[in-house]
Amino acid sequence: MPMQPVTKMVPDPDNPGQETPGTVMRIVEVEEPFSHARLEDGTYITARLAFTEVVRLNDRIDEQGNPKYQVTHTGSLAIYHPDVRRNEGRHHA
Repeated sequence: MPMQPVTKMVPDPDNPGQETPGTVMRIVEVEEPFSHARLEDGTYITARLAFTEVVRLNDRIDEQGNPKYQVTHTGSLAIYHPDVRRNEGRHHA
């Protein structure tokens, strides 16, 4: 049995301070790859963005004719520097 659409009010991206109705979209498949960077000081940073909710704004389209969405997300970040001891949190002498 198909799920009934869930409608909710979300911030209106075109009118700050106002809300607009949208339809909550179920996330049915997700791939959340990590981004990796190595900085000039030897630090490695790994980051990932994870979607928590996607709402399609009702009757709203962008300049290319695509539907507009309100996306909420969370992120995770890991930082590692080979010269820093994890337990002590300070540089080696």
